[in-house]
Amino acid sequence: RSAFSEEPVALGATPGWFEIASGPLDWPATVDAYNLVYLRPGAAQGAVARDEYGSPLVAFWQRGAGRAASVAFPLGGRSSETIRGWDGYAAFAGTLGRWLVGPGLPAGIGLRSTVDGSRVRFDLHYEADWNERIAASAPRLAISQGSGGAAEEIAWEQLAPGHFSAGVDVGSSDFLRAAVSVGESVLSAGPLDVTVDPESTFDPRRRDQVRRAALSSGGEERENLSDIWSAPRPAAWRDLGRWLLPLLLACLLLEALQTQTGWKRGRQRPAA
Repeated sequence: RSAFSEEPVALGATPGWFEIASGPLDWPATVDAYNLVYLRPGAAQGAVARDEYGSPLVAFWQRGAGRAASVAFPLGGRSSETIRGWDGYAAFAGTLGRWLVGPGLPAGIGLRSTVDGSRVRFDLHYEADWNERIAASAPRLAISQGSGGAAEEIAWEQLAPGHFSAGVDVGSSDFLRAAVSVGESVLSAGPLDVTVDPESTFDPRRRDQVRRAALSSGGEERENLSDIWSAPRPAAWRDLGRWLLPLLLACLLLEALQTQTGWKRGRQRPAA
């Protein structure tokens, strides 16, 4: 049967909402429709349906280094009239959105990831203000390959003060995810696609090569393609084949006429 119920159902708030919100929310009494779902292990629910199923209407949980949420009732379109007229709609969407985004990255530290063929490189840069925290708790890098790959910790190499680097060769997986923990802060990277065709990658060196080849052959760079049709044409050799072919055909016809009629150009001198 369809898991989408189009019958209005009473909504009940749960204490789980306070895990992501600092205060209570004035929930609507009912929702016009909802999807029948079940709470996954480790998830918390902020609102449930008051029917025989008790399906969670709002749920959220940690997903690795990130966060995920589920809203089982429509927020727009068909069967959302009650929710769109709800006074607490903005507060609900704002609270859930801010929690999903997570805390902002701390100032003075950043993680950069680079994919080069089948090898992925991670570079952790931080300012001098982080020296004490890095000394007290060394950064830890964990990666996961594929959809069900287990987390694997990778060793760092300190290249310079304020710069850690690590590289990993990717196997047959389609993508890779990574997370770096520094004390209580977590920086994530990915998913990184490692199956891109090298011919489809953008390399600035190839652009420079094309530009140099165009300039050396008399070309110029144009950003607007429509200007190409009005650009002056440079002087160049022209093909004379379309003129020589009719001329050759006329000579052949003239020779055939001379052969058939015996006509000769000019008078013949008498023999001695």
